Amino acid sequence: MSKDLKTNKTTEHEEGSYVLEDDIETLIAEINSKKHSDVSDEEEEVLSKKAKKKKVKKEKKYKYSSPKRVVLICLISVVVVLGLTLFAFKKYFHIEDKLQPGDVFREQVETVVKKYSQEPLEYAKEYLDEVTATNSILEVDFIDAGQGDSILIQCEGETMLIDASLDEYGTYIQNYLLKKGIHQLDYVVITHYDWDHVGGMDVILQKFDCINVFLPPYVTDTKSYRDVLLAMSAKNYRGKEPLPGTTFKLGDANVQIIGPTSYKTDNENDLSTIVMVYHGDNRFLFTGDAEYDEEQSLINGNYDLSADVLKLGHHGSKTSSCEEFLQAVNPEYAVISCGQDNPYGHPHESTLERLKRLNIKVFRTDEQGAVVAVSNGQDIFWNTEPSTTWKPGVKPDKSKGKKSK
Repeated sequence: MSKDLKTNKTTEHEEGSYVLEDDIETLIAEINSKKHSDVSDEEEEVLSKKAKKKKVKKEKKYKYSSPKRVVLICLISVVVVLGLTLFAFKKYFHIEDKLQPGDVFREQVETVVKKYSQEPLEYAKEYLDEVTATNSILEVDFIDAGQGDSILIQCEGETMLIDASLDEYGTYIQNYLLKKGIHQLDYVVITHYDWDHVGGMDVILQKFDCINVFLPPYVTDTKSYRDVLLAMSAKNYRGKEPLPGTTFKLGDANVQIIGPTSYKTDNENDLSTIVMVYHGDNRFLFTGDAEYDEEQSLINGNYDLSADVLKLGHHGSKTSSCEEFLQAVNPEYAVISCGQDNPYGHPHESTLERLKRLNIKVFRTDEQGAVVAVSNGQDIFWNTEPSTTWKPGVKPDKSKGKKSK
């Protein structure tokens, strides 16, 4: 037994164990007091070893519990995680090649865009030579997904989805596809990264086998954009760039990407991927949120824009569907995808006036729910009659409910 010199408490010391006192001087004093007693050299050596071992243990304790070291370890961990995440994004999406809106796009893409812009008629002639009459059925579903776009296209068992509306509609769109027996999407097209076009896309990418995914070649600092990248990474998908002039088959239908005509703009709506679908004699044009400037570029580029069905740009906003563009497309039908009582006033009164003046029949998801068109290559059939209300959207009165002074 030994006496604690400060507290006079008795503590038993067994060989190979650590004493409970934190004060190293206690042990040293204990050893010194033993020197003046009848202590053997062996006992003195044991006590000395205990003191050294206690000192080493205490030094290690302070060494590894230092707040600075804890902070340093945390910082290193964060850097490692961020590095691995960036590596994954680069591996799967070539982020080092992506550009912010307004930047000059890569030479390869600009070359294709420039050539296609200068020679659209040659491109169209070469492509349209392959478009022949068909006995197949093409179905186009303009899904009622609130204030957002989501369009399902099917032909001969092959499927394509253009956009996936808002974040809260991801599961709804998933169930819509499942009810149609769809478990695989042959093509997924993201027109641009606005939240009302790509918000629910992470659900679709994770829940379905997506064979080809077209991603706009620019980056943006939004949650919906990051969610798409994470979903792509989780499924090991490799994104494809929607270059103008790109063509592919969807069953018996032919699909061609015709825009955007340029990536030199700060307006992300004008970066929308524009898709034309050919089915026999019928054509369907999908413009994302493209606005006046992009519409004018398409007109100036001598593109053959004629189509039977036009998915109206930007939910019927006043910034899209200028009269000159509508005349160039000359559609028999227009579809407006927008939410009921939406806060943006879509569709705008001026847009509806232009459509009415040009005798274009209008379908609206806010009034009619899901709008479905079926093509047999010659005729187009609809699941509902065109809207006859010509009722514009109304922005909520922000002053409503405020007390008058």
